Amino acid sequence: MTRSPLMRNLIKRGNVYHVTKDVPKALRAIAGVPRLQDTLNTTDLAVADRSKHSFLAGYERRLRAWRAQSQGLPATVDPIMERAALAGEYARENPDDENVELGAELLAEEVLHPGIRSYNTEPDENGREVFAPGVEAHAYEVQRVASGEPLLTKLLDRWLASHPIKPATKARYKRAVTRFLAWSKARFAVDVTKRQAHEYGTIQLRKHYTKRETIAAEINGLSAFWQFLTSGDYAEANPWPGQRPKRGVHADEDAHWLRFENEELGRILGAMPEGEALGDAVRIAALMGFRREEVISLCVVEERHGLVCLNIAEGLGKTVNAPRCLPVPDALLPIIERRRKLTAGLFSDLTAKKPGDALGKRFSRIVRSELRILDKLKVFHSLRKWHRTELEQTGTTRDTAEFIQGRSRGGGTDLYSSGPLLVQIKEALERVKLPAEVLVKVPA
Repeated sequence: MTRSPLMRNLIKRGNVYHVTKDVPKALRAIAGVPRLQDTLNTTDLAVADRSKHSFLAGYERRLRAWRAQSQGLPATVDPIMERAALAGEYARENPDDENVELGAELLAEEVLHPGIRSYNTEPDENGREVFAPGVEAHAYEVQRVASGEPLLTKLLDRWLASHPIKPATKARYKRAVTRFLAWSKARFAVDVTKRQAHEYGTIQLRKHYTKRETIAAEINGLSAFWQFLTSGDYAEANPWPGQRPKRGVHADEDAHWLRFENEELGRILGAMPEGEALGDAVRIAALMGFRREEVISLCVVEERHGLVCLNIAEGLGKTVNAPRCLPVPDALLPIIERRRKLTAGLFSDLTAKKPGDALGKRFSRIVRSELRILDKLKVFHSLRKWHRTELEQTGTTRDTAEFIQGRSRGGGTDLYSSGPLLVQIKEALERVKLPAEVLVKVPA
């Protein structure tokens, strides 16, 4: 297969593109890494191709500096940026000087048009000026620095050098800020908005971490850095307070889990055979939409109107809408008949102190280590997401789907309606079909 020319200096990890450039072997001892790499935070190849050039320009500057260092020469510097830094110091000492902004604009213009015959521009088919990749971004940086606003990376180094904290905490703070700056592409404090901070804290970090404590630690590092920025008048406000995950708020947390694809669920079923506690629990959760804790707590099997039903009793569910009685679909009847012989509960053969946690950890271990489904937002709860999607795609109404999953139906429905008929629920559950099992050869 012919490799697309757009993929030059790009690699793909999962569905996300990264820009990369190899460090020459002679410079790797100085650089400390074999290659330079950054995520572009996009799944679109055309967007990645447009975004990579500013990173590559920065890589070239670093390589030139390392090459000069290896030859015992002073590292080459950007003369315009040096002048911008000096102008920025003057601007901070003389905030009322009206010529500061004019000087900053002239320096930016020097970047855009370094000579009469500019090598930074070329006309497009309509005769309009088109700048070389990375030039406009560099001009923006020069103008901001010359206006008296230092780069966030420079301020980060200054903050860490002056902050009296333990080395391990300092390293953690630096990783947290550097990771955010790489994601946001922010160069200055003014580039960071509260909306951006909210997106990073509630969506982006949840793609990498599942524990609230870990996400809160990342937010703490960012908030501490922004406190330093606001105290030094580098930023007007700290956007990070309120972005930490709240304890006890589960609905918002559940909203970020992703559902399994049919192919993934087929592999899961193949790796977790029916007859074992985990395999039985997975099938019940996928076909009836139960939460993990609800599956573990199942102990009441009764017959209503000739239908075998499972009952979530008061006090055993997660929310006030969780108590409900659901008819068992035909595909699960052999599992329920076998497990109802356990008198203490359908899953009383689980002997762990916290059987729900133990079941969830074992599920995740198999999914990650053996099946190589590495997305951390795909967990046991993703079975419930898959079930809800199947309900909707097979024609089940919203109110019936909410009742089946033990969620609030809203709009006064909870107050005025006792819910759908058992036969209606049975029909809806029967329409949900598990994908074919895929036997996966597990490495020894």
